[in-house]
Amino acid sequence: MSIFIYRAVFIVAVAGSLVCLACPPVPPEALDRANSQQTVIPLAFSEGKAQVIVHNTLNQSIFLVKINKSSKPINAAQTGAVYPLARQHSSGRLLQENGDETKISPVEPRISRREHEKAQSFNENPPRIEALRIPARTIYSEPVNSANRRTFWVEKDNGWRLIGARVYARSERCVVWCADEEAETVSKAQCADLAKRFDRIYRYVTGIFGYEYGSADGGGIDGDKAIHILIYDIDADQSPEQTSGVVGFFWAKDSYTQENLNQSGLETIKTNRAEMFYLDSFFMRNNPNLAYSTVVHELQHMINFNEKKVNKGLSSARWYNEMLSLMAEDIIDPLLGITIEDIGHPVRMRMPYFLSVYNGVSLTEWLSGDEALVSYATVFAFGAYLARNFGGADLLYEIAHNDAVDIPSLSLAISAVNDGQTFEQALVRYGEALVFSGADRPADVFSFDRTVTSMRGDIEYTVSGFDIWNMKNASGFKGPVIFNIEEEQPDLDSYSLLVQTCNTWQNITGDITTTIVEPASNAVELYLMIK
Repeated sequence: MSIFIYRAVFIVAVAGSLVCLACPPVPPEALDRANSQQTVIPLAFSEGKAQVIVHNTLNQSIFLVKINKSSKPINAAQTGAVYPLARQHSSGRLLQENGDETKISPVEPRISRREHEKAQSFNENPPRIEALRIPARTIYSEPVNSANRRTFWVEKDNGWRLIGARVYARSERCVVWCADEEAETVSKAQCADLAKRFDRIYRYVTGIFGYEYGSADGGGIDGDKAIHILIYDIDADQSPEQTSGVVGFFWAKDSYTQENLNQSGLETIKTNRAEMFYLDSFFMRNNPNLAYSTVVHELQHMINFNEKKVNKGLSSARWYNEMLSLMAEDIIDPLLGITIEDIGHPVRMRMPYFLSVYNGVSLTEWLSGDEALVSYATVFAFGAYLARNFGGADLLYEIAHNDAVDIPSLSLAISAVNDGQTFEQALVRYGEALVFSGADRPADVFSFDRTVTSMRGDIEYTVSGFDIWNMKNASGFKGPVIFNIEEEQPDLDSYSLLVQTCNTWQNITGDITTTIVEPASNAVELYLMIK
């Protein structure tokens, strides 16, 4: 049974002074304000503590939410605590469901998609692009002969090799190539469907994010307005039971000549001299929706390279660029018929991990190897929260086109769409989205369970709400992991949050009094939330 509590009228006394938050009757014109006060209480401290008395609850639960709004991790002892319950740095236990101590159980197999790390690293800080500002007509990709064949450089065993490929499909905006070694595993019909869908994807993505390198002068490095997609066995890791790996990637190296790379000290990298990205043949064959969603993801990376690096000379952090690509999937996948229930949609792929590990990693930290799945989950969830509470496609447009990257870019975009609000203001309300969800959530709290529709040109973009308390986390339980105040007092990583409760705070009817010790760090804000 999930934590699910009915709302009720109550009175709160903070630091000794009684404040009536919802004494009936409440005039209709004051209802929104009363509801806001009734459910989210920012804690103000006097002489190092805040005493809170909650009256007249009816089967409700209380959560303490901690937010670290700084770029530095905060030791647990400096984050504040409930007196006298918390024991610093104990091993503790986690509350699942209604706070019962339950054994972690396995969950259904999930596909775990990750990025190509070498491409990520290159794209994060590519060489100066000004060296490429020469007429596009003087540079050509590898010649395509009458049989529509050419060779491509791909990685193998920490080196490079040339593989042959043949054109399997064309559309106005893309050319789909299939590696010779995959000729018997990928059908031309699948590639034709990809090419057809790509023209729609291109229209939807460019309608928000802008354009790839060379679009303004007719084709970038290869003089061809079509984007090339090479299908091959990325990482040579195919197996019948494969559920994880690199589904696709964009590598900005292909927008450079070999001479440009050599001059930048990158002679060990081989360019294919084309605006292109790569798709894995196994996932293309076995999970086309995941492949299409990956195309959306990689096209954002390609466009971001042009809009931020080429046009503005900016290099962004990995978390920021990955968050934008995941936000692109979130908002564009439904236009391709990929709903949030589909395994290819990031809500289903990323949120279970986030609900299990949301407190364990900073928004702006990027982990490596298999741990990168935690980082993907972290940045996706924050992007999903921003899209559903700060402007949908309009917010994404502002992020993609402003003259900044990373947190300054988010802050500028949030401010542009939301009357001067900032990244910090969005961050400190993030905890609301971890607590409030479902049909009975108050209308004025922030939540993942909001649906937002925006028009950009003639395209209608929608991000759909979803109920996190009706969603299994990666441990197999519904909703986010909630930490027990009586047993666990974790550190707070930079730009992170923590949600806590205890058995005596759940399903309360009547009155309850608690004292909160003030955080020693002024970077930490505390909120009580009543559900």
